[in-house]
Amino acid sequence: MSFIRNIALAGLLSVSAAALAGPLSVAGMTPGKNHVVTIAYFSETIAVYAGPQSATYEADSFEGYCIDLAHNQYPPVTFDVTPKAAVPFLDNGSRVAALVNQYALGVMNADQGAALQLAIWDVLVDNGDGLTNGNFKASGLTSGTSSLFGTYLADGLVGVSTLATVYDPTAHGVGGNVYQGLIGPGGDHIANAVPEPASMLALGLGGVALLRRRRKQA
Repeated sequence: MSFIRNIALAGLLSVSAAALAGPLSVAGMTPGKNHVVTIAYFSETIAVYAGPQSATYEADSFEGYCIDLAHNQYPPVTFDVTPKAAVPFLDNGSRVAALVNQYALGVMNADQGAALQLAIWDVLVDNGDGLTNGNFKASGLTSGTSSLFGTYLADGLVGVSTLATVYDPTAHGVGGNVYQGLIGPGGDHIANAVPEPASMLALGLGGVALLRRRRKQA
């Protein structure tokens, strides 16, 4: 009996997890809120856009920040993601989530957007040790971006919510090198996540199977 129960439970968990995934559409970098900077990420040096990306999930539009330097983004693009809480999913997730919640909605220009993105990357990779140390470095910043980066990194973020949403891709394309994970403020898509009809059906079938098994044993 316990074996059958475990099999049914495993099936329900896998179906429910799949049912919570949905399409994320990324239109591109948000106009007027990004700069091109040069970053050194471990052994790779590359010019990148630093700033928010305009995205839509479940008809909700938001500006998401990259938390995934291992994959490329070629917008406009749509791919499946699973919304997850930044804590405990991300390394240094509490600080990254607080940065996003504190500053993302107030980003109005390129210096602010670039500085916030760079702060997120630096905290994720090097625990926020600055842009000239560690495995993540950056150069070619405007004076405004550099100043704001220092401000964001120095913020103790006392009392700021650490509930933020990571939109985690379910796959990374045929070559395994595309679709970036993004983070956005708040946790509405996590809090509102409920099983879709397919998982509810699986729940019903699993319950019926277990009930029939119990009746036979009785």
